[in-house]
Amino acid sequence: MRVVDLRSRLRAPATSRYRIAQEGVNAILEFEGKRYILPGQVASTLRALSECPMFRTGELPGTVDADAKLGLSRYLYEIGFLTAAQ
Repeated sequence: MRVVDLRSRLRAPATSRYRIAQEGVNAILEFEGKRYILPGQVASTLRALSECPMFRTGELPGTVDADAKLGLSRYLYEIGFLTAAQ
């Protein structure tokens, strides 16, 4: 996949491979030995991935708008957290 758009089908890793936490106003994603600090408003979207590991970007659960879902999905794809789903 070259570009992630709102129709892209993506897959999250198994929940045993990552951890999500809240620190103050930030959401923290710990994945493959790295720690990513994200805006706190995406925490519910990150947590929803454990219940919906395969999704279309535009249907990503959570409370953020479509532009934020797209930006988050692209970032998570770039860092290798999300992968293309068949």
